[in-house]
Amino acid sequence: RVYTTLDLKMQQAAEEAIAKVLDKPDDPSASLVAIEPRTGYIRALVGGKDFNTQKFNLAVQGHRQAGSAFKTFVLTAAVDQGISPTKVYQSSPVTIKLPAKDWEVHNYTEGSGGSPMTVRSGTIYSVNAVYARLVMDVGAKNVVEMAKKMGIESPLDPFPAIALGGLRIGVTPLEMASAYATLANQGTYVKPTAVIKTTDASGKLLFKAKRKEKQAMDSSVAYIVTD
Repeated sequence: RVYTTLDLKMQQAAEEAIAKVLDKPDDPSASLVAIEPRTGYIRALVGGKDFNTQKFNLAVQGHRQAGSAFKTFVLTAAVDQGISPTKVYQSSPVTIKLPAKDWEVHNYTEGSGGSPMTVRSGTIYSVNAVYARLVMDVGAKNVVEMAKKMGIESPLDPFPAIALGGLRIGVTPLEMASAYATLANQGTYVKPTAVIKTTDASGKLLFKAKRKEKQAMDSSVAYIVTD
């Protein structure tokens, strides 16, 4: 017998949520992960449409570009260093001089930005130019270290483009859900768990999961970033 952390009602809701949106035969597969922050228990996990026809679990095997969702790690590293969300940066497109090649950064909406704005506003409107300037102050290496502490396990390169989710390999939905759960858990990372225990036919315990957790950041940092 295998005792899992899945909540069957949540699992059904997760599968239905995807099926209602991607309801055509030629629609792409999608994944969804729901983690209980305090325990690390995976309550729902959808890895694709049908494992019998596509033996690939998007949630745990699908490395994808995180895009602006990765800005959260820059923000967390910044706050951890004492940079205030009220710090002001220019929001206009910028060209940053780098040893190998200049980095040209434009905002997603052409013509947006231009006036100075706080890190908080840059987060609300997901302004690339603000985060490009911020990552140069924070240091890409420190962003990588923070992302690893929070739950990202995939290889990450300490390049400034990481601030905008420019990743060589990408990350999985499970990693991203786990890392965000660290913020929801007041800065404590809890390793995701899918199986609580297994027993044989007589009830003899064969395996029992061990809780693995670590403090990724001070709770006050998690609070500010979440706010």
